[in-house]
Amino acid sequence: MNFLEKSTNRDKTNILQSEIASIFEVSEHRVYSYLLDFDDTYVYFEIYDNEVGRYYTWRAAYTYNGTTATFADEGEEVVRTTEYVVVERDNDVEKSILGVLQKFFGGSNKTTMPVIEKFNGEQMIAVEPLYITAGTVDGQAETIDLEGVTQLVKSVNDGIASGELKANYFHSVDTEDFHFIKSWVNPVDCIIGDTEVPEGTPLIEVQYVSEKAWALRKEGKLMGLSIEGTADIEEL
Repeated sequence: MNFLEKSTNRDKTNILQSEIASIFEVSEHRVYSYLLDFDDTYVYFEIYDNEVGRYYTWRAAYTYNGTTATFADEGEEVVRTTEYVVVERDNDVEKSILGVLQKFFGGSNKTTMPVIEKFNGEQMIAVEPLYITAGTVDGQAETIDLEGVTQLVKSVNDGIASGELKANYFHSVDTEDFHFIKSWVNPVDCIIGDTEVPEGTPLIEVQYVSEKAWALRKEGKLMGLSIEGTADIEEL
């Protein structure tokens, strides 16, 4: 894929996300929709249900003329699946691969966890921890339960949907180098990049616009997020 194709695909992605963001209703209430993926026929997106505090995945048919997108009046709920196909290998190759795996994992029986790409280079999207895992303690010896984490995520998503949540550097300098896409509570233990992230950790997707800022983030010269949030503290 050449540079022009990448730019055109990114333009289409941005247009679809922008136009799908707030056109759907659930129980007669307008909801925020987050674009997941698309093909030539359907767009696939998530809708956040405030009542239950979770996302649902949907799809809707669409047409695209290069500058605008038109969506079908109704969508349908879908489930994302992954198919694994057995690879046929000769015995020598199979034994060689098995030996490497056993050496790498040290013979551990640890269940394989889902892996989330930390830095999506194609779309310049990073997945970042938003705050500590529910039930753990932060650097100020304070903790948060799962209900608090869920409320944090809801507040962040409400701020994204309303446009009130702005990106900035060092809590002081507003920037358009990046913006926030969505936040959610990690439903299962997983691996992001090369780091194990426990269930109950609030996560957020960050869309970078500046290639310079994106490069600095991937190099670790630009660090992760700080929420600068406020909370009610309960004495135990």
